[in-house]
This record gives sequence, C-alpha cells and structure tokens, in this order.
Amino acid sequence: MNDPNKNILNLNGVAAREIGFSTATGVDFMGSKLKFGLTPRLVNVGLLIFSESLSTVDTSASRLLNRDNQ
Repeated sequence: MNDPNKNILNLNGVAAREIGFSTATGVDFMGSKLKFGLTPRLVNVGLLIFSESLSTVDTSASRLLNRDNQ
C-alpha cells in the first residue's frame, strides 16, 4: 500500500549570481552626439534537484541541509 515509488517529493531550484559593470563614452561626430557603451558580466548559475520518497524525506532532507552547511 505504501509504495515509495508512488509518493515522491520533487524539489527543483535555481540560484544565479551576477557581477558586472558598465562603461560608456560619448563623442561628437558630424554634429551628432554618439554614445558607446560596454557592459561585461560574469554569471554563475547553480541548479538544485532533490527527489525523495515521502516515507524517508524527513531524514534525507536533514542530511541535505547538514551537507550544505559544512
């Protein structure tokens, strides 16, 4: 009756960190003002996938949290 393959908890998440800066300059070209800019960025993306049977999710989730805090 309590088939662990039928009662599954699935958690999915994404964490993204981004660092960047902007620089720009302006010039007069034939009576018109032109502006040029550059924005380089560094993006770090992490993915969390956690899948566990509901009958053991309490102990497994505790192990997951303890592992991340070490």
